[in-house]
Amino acid sequence: MNEKLNIDSSFIDEFCTKHAINYLGLFGSFARNEQTPTSDVDVLVDFDHPQSLFGLSRIKSALETQLGKPVDLVTRNSLKPTIKSHIEKDIRTLYEKR
Repeated sequence: MNEKLNIDSSFIDEFCTKHAINYLGLFGSFARNEQTPTSDVDVLVDFDHPQSLFGLSRIKSALETQLGKPVDLVTRNSLKPTIKSHIEKDIRTLYEKR
């Protein structure tokens, strides 16, 4: 049985604006619709400016509260090329700054 995420697009837009996020997308099991009840949510983000560890932790915690699931938050600039190609195969964009 696949668990669905309750993702409110207005929340995502406001959240990304508030946290200076240029890009937010899902990858992994939720992006491929292969999630299980124990799956975490893999989130790829890109920012207007560098974030502190504390800032990343706050963003991760806020997403976990909203989604009701554990979140694995990954920044685009931290990706190694070998991992990046796998993520790009199943990325599902939720927000991209215009």
